[in-house]
Amino acid sequence: MGTFLRDTNYITVISRFRDCLGWSTDYAELQLTVNYNNMYSYSAAYPNPANNELIIDKIEENNTETIATNIQTTKTKQSEITVLLYSNSTTKLVYSKNYPSSAKQIKIDTSKLPNGVYYLNIIENGETIKQQTIIVNH
Repeated sequence: MGTFLRDTNYITVISRFRDCLGWSTDYAELQLTVNYNNMYSYSAAYPNPANNELIIDKIEENNTETIATNIQTTKTKQSEITVLLYSNSTTKLVYSKNYPSSAKQIKIDTSKLPNGVYYLNIIENGETIKQQTIIVNH
């Protein structure tokens, strides 16, 4: 029989043992330390002001899960991110595209956009993870 107790920094597993005489009063306790951060951040879009192209680089942060002392596994989100660009003057959506979360760099063609101010939003799993004001100036 086992019990799992979860804390924000670690998981404790408590097990009791049973033999032919019944449940033992002895138990084993193992504490697993879990450091988990599976989020990615994105650099500020550049160049800003943009002329023909806007570039956003993915910055991988701690993308590992550590259990106990020497066991380490890597998990990668297999989700998509959505990049949205809105016009400041009309609040109209002028760019929308989905990218795999594994994309190392995102490039947005701004050559056909009129000069002006735009709002960039990057969304993952329904949550806005990056916002930035962009200027397009040809």
